[in-house]
Amino acid sequence: NYDTAVASAASRMRSAAGSRFLAEMGGRRTNEQAAVAAARAAYIAGFDATSNLEAGRSWGIPTMGTAAHAFTLLHNNEADAFRAQVKTFGTGTTLLVDTYNTDEGVRKAVEIAGPELGAVRIDSGDLGVEVARVRQLLDSLGATKTKITVTNDLDEHAIAALAAAPMVLVVHPSSAVKSAGDLVRLAKASPGKINFGSAGAGSGAHMAAELFIFETKIKLTHVPYKGTGAVTADMLGQQRDMVLFAPLPAVAGIVKSGQLVAIAQTGKKRSSAMPDVPTFIEAGVPGFDMDYWYGLVAPAKTSADIRNKIHLASLDILSQPEVIADLAKLGLVPTITTEKDFADFIQADMAKWARVVKAADLKLD
Repeated sequence: NYDTAVASAASRMRSAAGSRFLAEMGGRRTNEQAAVAAARAAYIAGFDATSNLEAGRSWGIPTMGTAAHAFTLLHNNEADAFRAQVKTFGTGTTLLVDTYNTDEGVRKAVEIAGPELGAVRIDSGDLGVEVARVRQLLDSLGATKTKITVTNDLDEHAIAALAAAPMVLVVHPSSAVKSAGDLVRLAKASPGKINFGSAGAGSGAHMAAELFIFETKIKLTHVPYKGTGAVTADMLGQQRDMVLFAPLPAVAGIVKSGQLVAIAQTGKKRSSAMPDVPTFIEAGVPGFDMDYWYGLVAPAKTSADIRNKIHLASLDILSQPEVIADLAKLGLVPTITTEKDFADFIQADMAKWARVVKAADLKLD
């Protein structure tokens, strides 16, 4: 019954995840043999790998996982642990910096890995304060590209990620911008001369453009509107020559009609809703990647029982074939996560956007 229950849940997740990579990492929280059984059942049901090394040894299941804690436990001091991890995985690895003193950990991490360090990880403290302080410290040390990964509780409980859609770069058919590469080339040739529209300051379209500017080191001029409809209306009427970053569902219809042209989309692979539109990675802009995501959160005082019921109901709905099909028509992909994974994702997303906001010196008017 135990194996069947795990395999049943795993198969629903595999169905919802489509071709995305799935790793079993939670079974280790049970007892030793149950953890191995859970890993095996998940793998049989379609998961790609497990973090359980014994399951890998016993059953030949591919293994994967994070190594930061292992290196910290293995060595007598943090510096030796960092050196060993960087030697093993290279400077792109993620170093756990809050085992002892976070500030000292960050400094040691950058000293040992250099400014090319992939990421630092924070597991404790007031994360809103810690992330801002660590970001400032990393920038002062020259590690401006180093990401911050966080794990902890939020002031609100993250219950479930529901779905995500790529952001799409659209233009008028007559625009000189025919690709993401064209946009970068033309913007560098004439800084500030190309406009981008948005549904207002701080909107998804605005932040997507600011991230693109941040990653490509170009200059575009922001033209805020009171909604995406107002932007596309001006683009259709050629009132302004500009580009628009928008979530795929918001522009799918107008692109399909041929009134506007989608020239690039975010994501590692093309959306099934726009299979002929290249990704930004294909277009030579690998650093620009974001999804327009949807999820459920609840007030911090919400009981674990209620949160769990909502989470399980969400998983059940998102695994239904007809729901998956309906979401796909909108360019949305169901997202199956645990509460903790979703909370971690939100924190990482906040850290990423905080960096963009700081770089662009954005202010709320």
